[in-house]
Amino acid sequence: MILASALLISGAATATTTATATAATAVPEETQSSAEQSAVAEVLVGDWCGGLDSAPEGHWTYSFSRDGKFVARNRQIGVAVGVVATSGHTMQVLFQGRTAPVVSTWQVSPGPTGEILLINDISYVRGACD
Repeated sequence: MILASALLISGAATATTTATATAATAVPEETQSSAEQSAVAEVLVGDWCGGLDSAPEGHWTYSFSRDGKFVARNRQIGVAVGVVATSGHTMQVLFQGRTAPVVSTWQVSPGPTGEILLINDISYVRGACD
């Protein structure tokens, strides 16, 4: 299975704020925006693992919470935090320290071993990578 981290290639990998995993859950008020005011689709809530098999940084774990918090973790790069909102099959993530959100398309479909999340047609499976 080819997994890729398109959301992070354009967002968290270039985010200006990187933190340790223990500090990843705090999202400063200035990061909270209109993105957080919208609901996060219930099917997204939880951890998802994905990433380009050929990427030097390997796979990423994305964590979506009901209240709009978003955490992206990677063993080599670190942690990026932000807020997420969905509207239909569009997702907006505003990373801490950035002024413009990363906008992506998404959908969850059944797969051979469970649900598969597609973000910009790139797949992620349920659960953390590590």
